[in-house]
Parts: sequence; structure tokens; C-alpha cells
Amino acid sequence: MQRQAAILVFVTLIAAAGPRGQTPSAPQPAMPQTGPTAKPAEPFKLGTFEIGGVPRVAIVLRDTLVVDLELANAALQNDPAYVSVAAPRDMLELIGQ
Repeated sequence: MQRQAAILVFVTLIAAAGPRGQTPSAPQPAMPQTGPTAKPAEPFKLGTFEIGGVPRVAIVLRDTLVVDLELANAALQNDPAYVSVAAPRDMLELIGQ
């Protein structure tokens, strides 16, 4: 669950950055969402994609931006505020986390 929250924070930061070339606004802290009406800050899809000939677990934002979860996880682990968690090798491992 903490990994999912960290990924949501990462996705929120990407969404706040906006299109390339524009100065991003200051990212707002992610707030936990609960209850049946909870919606992600940025809608996304999960999938397994072949990137460079290797299957990768990734999220898709705005039906155009593919975010490799292993690379996003590596970026989060550079921040000491996040605990170290191995990136999922496949979709089943992601669901199991």
C-alpha cells in the first residue's frame, strides 16, 4: 500500500509538471483518498509493455505517456523519505504488493 501511495505521488508530480517547456507549478502534497468516491489525482491505466525488447510493468497517463514503474521506483528510492521496496517484476507481483 505504501508503494502504491509513492507511485501515486510520483504520478501526481508528473501530472503537475505539465507539457514540456512550461514551468511547472509547485507540486501539492498528495492526500490519502478513502471511501467509495475516491478518484486518483490523475487517471491512469496499468499494463505490461515491451520497452527495448524487455517486458516492463508500466502505467499510462493521458493515453500517451508510459511510465516504467522500475525506473520510477529507482527515482523514488533516491529520496530518503521513501523506504526501499523492490520494483515488481511483473503484473502479478505488483498486484501482490
